[in-house]
Amino acid sequence: VIQRGIHWGKLSNGAMDISIGPAIALWKFDAESPTLPNPQELISAADLVDYRDIFIEGSSIGLTQTGMSLHLGAIAKGYAVDRAVEILKFFGINSGIVNAGGDLMAFGSKKGTKPWRIGLQHPRRPEEIIASLDLTDKAMATSGDYQRYFIHDKKRYHHILKPEDGWPSDKSMSATVIADTVTDADALSTALFILGDKKGIDLINSLEGVE
Repeated sequence: VIQRGIHWGKLSNGAMDISIGPAIALWKFDAESPTLPNPQELISAADLVDYRDIFIEGSSIGLTQTGMSLHLGAIAKGYAVDRAVEILKFFGINSGIVNAGGDLMAFGSKKGTKPWRIGLQHPRRPEEIIASLDLTDKAMATSGDYQRYFIHDKKRYHHILKPEDGWPSDKSMSATVIADTVTDADALSTALFILGDKKGIDLINSLEGVE
């Protein structure tokens, strides 16, 4: 998972960065009354975020700066879904959907012949679907500013943070990626969300087997 995280860090030019841990630690989205982090502390935390400072030697993983930490929230859930599908297939389950909060794999066919139909939630009106997709043996993941957030002074602060400064990205409400694995779809939906429409779509268009 960490190797794949570094891979997508390189290809997204750091938009998706698994060393975001120090910045995430300063945001208390699950607190009863969330508050904004100290700006100076956030600057210091963001200085520690750089996937290029992660090194892997054999079975050892290291971080070059004291205070660095990894946070695999943008990729680990996707990996867990991929592993769950592998285990189901091993036990003879040939079709189904494994869905972990919007990160999903649709494998095989519905009733043996039909693709699985997946609905995309509207980021501001949760009862509405903005699009529906037919998927067969494909992964899909969505990153949105409506999953973990709080409102402060009428402004929305959410959990998808920009690696360069540790503040929530404001270029997107929701980003969905289709790929061959949920691991990759999960990482890329975060990168796409942070990059915004122009740079994000350019990244997706530069990759094979990704939409």
